[in-house]
Amino acid sequence: QAFQRSSHRQSDVVLLRVPDDSERSAATSLEDLNRSVTSLALLNMRYLQEQNAIFSVAVTTTAIILILVGIYVFTREISVLSSGLLRPLRLLADDMQSVTQMQLAGLQSNKAVMEFDRNVAEIRLIEGIFEKTKTAIRSWGKYVPWPVVQILLAAGIDSALKLATTDVTMFFSDIASFTTIVEKLPPERSLVLLSRYFNDMSQVIDNHGGIVIEFIGDAILSVFGAPLRNPMHADACVRATLKMLKALDRINAWSKHRSLPQVNIRCGVHTGEVLVGNMGFHSRIKYGTMGENANVPSKLEEFNKTYSTFNLISEDTYLSLPPETFIVRPIDCIYLRNSDPEPTTVYNVLGFNESAEKMGKTERPAICSRSMSECRRRWAPRTRQPS
Repeated sequence: QAFQRSSHRQSDVVLLRVPDDSERSAATSLEDLNRSVTSLALLNMRYLQEQNAIFSVAVTTTAIILILVGIYVFTREISVLSSGLLRPLRLLADDMQSVTQMQLAGLQSNKAVMEFDRNVAEIRLIEGIFEKTKTAIRSWGKYVPWPVVQILLAAGIDSALKLATTDVTMFFSDIASFTTIVEKLPPERSLVLLSRYFNDMSQVIDNHGGIVIEFIGDAILSVFGAPLRNPMHADACVRATLKMLKALDRINAWSKHRSLPQVNIRCGVHTGEVLVGNMGFHSRIKYGTMGENANVPSKLEEFNKTYSTFNLISEDTYLSLPPETFIVRPIDCIYLRNSDPEPTTVYNVLGFNESAEKMGKTERPAICSRSMSECRRRWAPRTRQPS
């Protein structure tokens, strides 16, 4: 009763008997036990319990701190691993994907990977090898038409000698009197002029879905409809021809500010079936065209001198054009191929149809009809002379 009236909690005290009854047998009764006890004591254990509680809290707190420090260190190491290894690998993987799609403009520069942990020797090695690969592909694309390179990379196949008969439209152009022009210029200034000319003309061809097969001196040979399929290749080629003739104004204005001579070009366009593909031998391959039709554009370019025109298209190209798209006039009937049984009409493209609204729709066919009739009349009694 005295203990119950005190401020002590039962859990804070321990009862001790003398002698100790912990080893008493089960047969010993409570009365016998009470008679054998000589003294009783209550020990206050609150202090020890408080110490144990403080120790438990300290141990738990230390464990939590150690766990948090471990998580922090682990996260930091993961971050270092991500920035020093995983992120460069992701950048390299993205670059490789861009290479397979020939999107070289989106490739990362050397600095993108150099910013990370340079202690990773493997990353440095991979990055160095891949930079050389990108440089090699860029150089390859300067010798081979980009669409051809893209098709080979996308298909994952090796280039092989292969030609296929394909209906395409071919373009050939030459700078008028360029030999006389370069004779009056130092070689370095001739190179500057040609570089600007080739750059602007190639951009026009690329923008219209064509590819430049090769530069022959100052001449440009390109093809529309292969290897990139385009059912409207004749229309695209003629549009590119007019754009290139228009681009000469910009080139000549640029040349004038640099005291370079003005240039004019003559163009020939022909549509027909040719052999298109890779030609050459096992260690040296070139993408190009072969066949009788492949020589027609250069012949048409030469005929521009005879008729004082800047472009000539064959009858095959004319018949492949959408009606009422261009203003076209017939020029003459000539033999373009050795196998032609009779001469074919060649045409001069004056411009886009919407650029000549002043000429009535009935007047243009009348002019063309009279010209065609005169052309046929002059050639009707003639026979083909053996070449």
